[in-house]
Order: sequence, then C-alpha cells, then structure tokens
Amino acid sequence: MCYTTVETKRFHRREVIFMKKKGFTLIELLVVIAIIGLLATIAAVALNNARISSRDTKRLGDMKQVQTAMELYFNANSEYPNDGDTGCQGVLLETLATTCDGVNDELLLTYLPGLATLGDPLTGDSVTKCTGKGGLTANCDYAFTDLGGAVDYEVYFYVEKDAVTGGALGKTLGPGGIE
Repeated sequence: MCYTTVETKRFHRREVIFMKKKGFTLIELLVVIAIIGLLATIAAVALNNARISSRDTKRLGDMKQVQTAMELYFNANSEYPNDGDTGCQGVLLETLATTCDGVNDELLLTYLPGLATLGDPLTGDSVTKCTGKGGLTANCDYAFTDLGGAVDYEVYFYVEKDAVTGGALGKTLGPGGIE
C-alpha cells in the first residue's frame, strides 16, 4: 500500500495517511476474465446438450407419428406403402407420396398430412448411414424402404445421443416399432 507522512503543526506528530488505490491490478482483471470464460464455456456445452436432446425428442416423436400413419394406411389398404416389384428403396419420407408409384397418395397424406415437410431436424446430414434388416443401407435422414411383399417397411433415422452408447446411433422404424 502506498502511504505518505504529513506533519501537522498543532500536535507535532506524524500522521500516516493511506492513499487509496484507483482501479484494478492486471492480475485481478485476468482472474475475472478467466472466470467469465469458464462460465461461458459451461453454458455453451449445456446449451448444445439441450439442443441435441431436443432434436432427438423430435425425431422419436416423428417416428411415432409415422408408425401410427403407416398402421392406419395398412388398416385401410391391407398393405404398407410399396411400389410393387421394384420397391421403394431409400426414398425420403417427404417425397414418398410422389416418388413411389404404388402408394395411395391421398390416403397416405390423410394419415400423415405433414409428410411433405417431414424431415430430420438437423438438416443436411446425409452422410450418416443406417443398416436395417437384411443388410439394407440408407441415409439416416428419414429414408423409407419397402422391404417387399407390402407387409414390411423400414424408416431409417438416427439419434445424436444414444442412451447406451452415448454417441450417434442409426435406428430403424418398422411395423414392430423402433429398433
């Protein structure tokens, strides 16, 4: 601390007057900046995890809706959407009604009116591959595959944070549910 001495005439003694410092030292400023940086990093990680959970929840909700729509379609048509002998292989759900010739467009859109806008919440991820029954592989961006015979189908999707592995995991939806 800085101080100065002053002699007063009246008491003839020295008084010590402490001078108050003005501002912060460099070390104090660096400590505060480091703490703010640490808090910002923690907040960013927590926000990213919340976003991942939100997208996974949307994916699972979408798949439940698709499964319900497929079952309603099956009940009305006695078959799942299919394209006869050629099959619908790796067709995006959003284009299913227009791409696969054997699909009853109006009926499918009745049960799943948002089909044209249905897609993975993390757009542009077409590199992740999912493998389904019989080794069929398709992009995990809500791709539909007719497994033939009009009695089986798969929709490929993935979750970013799997409860078991902790990482991204390709999944399939079929008549039996999510696998």
